[in-house]
Amino acid sequence: MRLYKQVMGCVLALQFNPRPHHCKRIGLGYRVDSGEYRIFYLVDVEEQRVSVPLIGKRNDDEIYKLARRLGLL
Repeated sequence: MRLYKQVMGCVLALQFNPRPHHCKRIGLGYRVDSGEYRIFYLVDVEEQRVSVPLIGKRNDDEIYKLARRLGLL
């Protein structure tokens, strides 16, 4: 439950600041780390929308493999 709150807090904070200082540009989107999880998200400036297609563990590259399969990298 603690990890869920931590990750969701980070996701919800993206609506107010979609490019925090600790984000990194990756492919078509951005990534930000929250604890032991990595959040991959897309920013649509015209519609003022942030979408989060992937959240995964930081200790493996599974999130990047899935992002490649989805055409996000």
